[in-house]
Amino acid sequence: VRDNYLDSEWDDDCTSADRRSYSADAEDLADGDIGRCLRQMSTVLSLEGVVLESVEDEFTDEHKRYEVSINGASRLIYDLNEKSIEDIWLVSFRRLVEIVNSLLIEAGSSERLFGLYGGNDARVIFLTESMHDLIRENTDIFDEGWIPMTESDIR
Repeated sequence: VRDNYLDSEWDDDCTSADRRSYSADAEDLADGDIGRCLRQMSTVLSLEGVVLESVEDEFTDEHKRYEVSINGASRLIYDLNEKSIEDIWLVSFRRLVEIVNSLLIEAGSSERLFGLYGGNDARVIFLTESMHDLIRENTDIFDEGWIPMTESDIR
C-alpha cells in the first residue's frame, strides 16, 4: 500500500514489479488489446498452470464483433449487435477478468484476477481469495477506487 493505493513499482509496459498487477485500459481492451494483455500475463498464468499456446484477437462483422481465440477456442468479448458502443469498455474489462478467472479455475489455481479502478486507468491484479478478503476487511486503508473488484462488481 502506497498513498492508500494498492500498487507496486511499474516497468515500461505498466506491469508491476511483483508481476501481480497489469495495465488494463478499458478503451484499449475494447479496441483489441485483450490478447496483448493475456500475453503480458503469460508468465504468471503459466506458473498457475494455465498454458497459452496461442492467443489471437479476432474482429468480424465490420469490427462489430470482437472475440479472442485462446488455444484455438474463441471467446466472445462483445458484439455491437447486442451491446451499445457506450458499454464496450466496461464489457471488455469485465470479460478479461472473467476469461482469466475461468482459465485459472480450469487449471486448479487458487489465484484469481480482480479489477482495479476503471476506464482509461484500469488495472487488474492477481490475488488469492484470502488476500482479497483481507483487503476488503481493511477498506479504511485504501482509496475507494482501488479496492479490487470481482467480476460481478465490475458494472
